[in-house]
Parts: sequence; C-alpha cells; structure tokens
Amino acid sequence: MGGEDQMCNRLLEKASGVKLRYVSFNSGGECITALLGGHVDMVWVNPAEFIPQYEAKTIRIHRRRQ
Repeated sequence: MGGEDQMCNRLLEKASGVKLRYVSFNSGGECITALLGGHVDMVWVNPAEFIPQYEAKTIRIHRRRQ
C-alpha cells in the first residue's frame, strides 16, 4: 500500500471526481492477467509489462483528450 500505482489511482480520482476501487496485485504480470481476463477495467503497469500485449492488440492505451 502507498506505492506509486496507488498514488496515481488517488490522483486520477481527485482530478476526475470519480471513486475507483484499488486492488493490490503482487506483480505487473498479475495485473495484465486480471485485465485480459476481464476482472478489472484498468491497470497501472510499467511499459515493459504492457508493450507486448499492446503490440499484439490485446490491450489499448487510453489517452487523455486535450
């Protein structure tokens, strides 16, 4: 608890006014597995953990509109 992914989660909540449920995982691999399995709607992971899935088009990156 209190890692950078949880802080990003809280910052997103504050900026958007939306309440999110934070789920702690042991690794980025577990996060990706939960995402691909439909158990979570979004994850915070390092680029090395999601790039292979992104290139395979099994996940997408949400980009903020400006």
